[in-house]
Order: sequence, then C-alpha cells, then structure tokens
Amino acid sequence: ISSLRHADLILVLDDGVVIGAGDHVELWPEEAWDRLNAGLTDEEIERIELSDTELSLEVNYRHMLIATTYPEDVENRELTWTSSNEAVAVVEEDGIIHTQAPGTAIITATSENGVSASCTVTVISKEQPSGPSANTVTRVFGASRYETAFKTADTLKATLGVDKFETAIVANGTNFADALAGSYLAAKKSAPILMTDKNAKNITNLVNYIKANVKPGGTVYILGGYAALPNSIDKGLAGYTVERLAGADRYETNLMILDAAGVTDEAILVATGTGFADSLSASATGLPMLLVNKELNPQQKAFLEAHRNNTKYIIGGTSAVSAKVEQQVAVYGKPERLAGNGRYDTSVLVAKKFFSNPTSAVVAYGRNFPDGLSGGPLAYAIGGPLLLAENKQVNTIASYTKSLGITSGYVLGGSGLVSDASVKTIFNAKTIK
Repeated sequence: ISSLRHADLILVLDDGVVIGAGDHVELWPEEAWDRLNAGLTDEEIERIELSDTELSLEVNYRHMLIATTYPEDVENRELTWTSSNEAVAVVEEDGIIHTQAPGTAIITATSENGVSASCTVTVISKEQPSGPSANTVTRVFGASRYETAFKTADTLKATLGVDKFETAIVANGTNFADALAGSYLAAKKSAPILMTDKNAKNITNLVNYIKANVKPGGTVYILGGYAALPNSIDKGLAGYTVERLAGADRYETNLMILDAAGVTDEAILVATGTGFADSLSASATGLPMLLVNKELNPQQKAFLEAHRNNTKYIIGGTSAVSAKVEQQVAVYGKPERLAGNGRYDTSVLVAKKFFSNPTSAVVAYGRNFPDGLSGGPLAYAIGGPLLLAENKQVNTIASYTKSLGITSGYVLGGSGLVSDASVKTIFNAKTIK
C-alpha cells in the first residue's frame, strides 16, 4: 500500500499503524507511518539537477550551487559535495563554492545511492570593476525568478568590483510593490534586491546566498511582514543585523523604506502602487519613489510636506496616477508628469529624463515583473536606464538606443520573454551571451 489514497482502513496502535486496502492489510512501524503522512517515501534519488553546469568565476569569489533532487518526495535528500581540485575551488556542504586560484575544478553533488551531477568551474584572475562589454549584451537569468535575482546580484557584485556586499535587501518575489519601493534603499546601500517566498527550500537558498555573498555582520533589510516573508528568514541570519521594514500595507512599508534610506534633497518620483510597469522603469534612477493609490493618505502628505522643496515627478499617465493625486501632490510643489503612450513609451521618457548619454542599458520584460524586480540596482550601477520590452514592442526602445549608440547591456530573463532577435534590434549588438 504505497499511498494513503488507496487505504480503506487506518488504525493507529501503540506499536504501529494498521493500514488496509481491499483484502490486503499491513502493519507499519510508527516511523514508516510518519514518513508517509509527511508525504515522503523510501524511494531513492533518481536524478540531480544543478542550477549551473558551467561557471566562470574570479579568484576569491563565492557562488552557491542549488541542487534539486528528483523525485521530490524522497525522504533522504542528503548530498555530498566534492571538488576535483581544491587548490582551485573548494565547496561547502551546502553547495557554496569558494574560488582559490586560477584553474579548473569540477564540483560534484552525490547522493547516498550514488546519483551525481557536476558543474565545471573555471577560475580566472580578478578583473577591475567594469560595466558590460562593448558591443555585447549579456542575458542574466536562472531557472526561477529567485535564481534570476541571485544571478543579477552576482552581476551587480562584479560591476561594483566587490567580493561581498555590505548590505542586502530581501523582498517577496510574488508581488512587486516592496521590491520596487526598495530600489532607492538599494541604490543608497550599493545592495542587491534578493527575493523569496514562503517556500522553505527557497528560504534556505536565500539564506545560503546571503551567507556566501554578504559580509558577516552586514545588514539585511527584509521588506514586508511575516505573512509574506516568514520569521525563519530572520532566524537563519544569525550574525547579521536584520532590520525588518513592515507596515500595515504597501504604502506604509514604502514610507518606512524611504525613512530607513534617508531622503535628502533628491527629486521624488510618484508612481502607482497597484501596477509595476512605471515603477520598474523608475527603479533604475536611484531616486526615492512614493507609491500611491487613488489618493494620498495622511502619512504620504506628511512625507511630501517634509520634503516640500524637493523636485517631484509623476511617472505614468492619469490611468496610473490620477489627476486627483497630481492635484494633491501639487500642494507641496508642482510635479512634472512623465507619461507616454503606454508603458514602453513611458520607459523611454524616464530614460531620457534621468540618464544623460548612457552607454549601456538593462532590458526587462514589460508584461510581467518577476525577472525585472532585481534589475534596478544593476542598471543604477552601470549608469544606464531600465527599459521595458516585449517582442512586439521594440521600435520605440530601439529608436532611443540607436540615437545614443547604445550597443551593450544586460537582458533580464530568458529568450522566451525577449527574444534574441528583439535584443539585436534594441541594441544592434554583435554578440549576445
């Protein structure tokens, strides 16, 4: 009897559990019952998939390999991690690679029944910080939105020329508001925006990534309450300063983030809190962003009063930020509205307003938010805009990039969202990596 779905009788005794199906009856030891009741089986691992099969990393760098075992309901998922050349790279028991010296090493994860998967790691000498290569566009993506955020953070780290971050920002990956509100804090702290959800495995991967890539004793900001980001994240980050910024709703959380970042005399961007597109484009500016609903609440009015002398911009048309909100904002200084004919035009207007002669750009899919959420800090670091695109909407963006001779940058997400053909049209680049 392999599943409770087939059982006609379940009788719990002191020394085990009697399970009956049809004419067949079995006495199960208590621990076997516990495994079945938890959805686990005695089957063995049949296959292991690693998040990367080939890597090129610099010396003195850390990178986390994520291993997924199949079937997923196997009870014993313990893996042994080994390196073929520890003089080049060593690996910890949770899959975190530490590069040591130039050369090649094969990192292998092996189950107790002998199933394995490997990643070839090439370690190169450390380069000086730099932006994207000339005439080259690099895709940054992983198997999920969470892995894409890790890889975007890795790219940001290389761009900044640091071995580890001083600070990291964590947001829920199933919604956009807190992550985009956190873009200003990320710019102020030179920090990545990492994402997770309530899934225990995703939380474990997040904690492991932070331990590998944020300096011990560093600061981790968690954006949102425990319903969205469980307390297990805080508990897993012993040794770090964890600051949770969580209001009663996204608008209060937004104000707490701005307060933590410390708004001074910068321009303030006003964008809708009920849609992601305009604030995603604005996340590259490194400017404080106030997310609004149909009208300003008292706390938002108090914030604008405290920053009455700051220049103010409204991002998006009246269907995003209403005329009523514009009138309310104007009490604290007349705002300038940046609104194009849809999200793609607005994306270009934001780029033109806040970026003077950029030489590179970051492109994100414009119809959904997951891959783009972590892109704002990367775009800010390279001094380029974050442009929204989809395969049928590239002409406006391509016109903008060609007018400035932009032929390099990054694309967030795989080719299923923004195709290679679209990327070549946007950047007129010779190489897509």
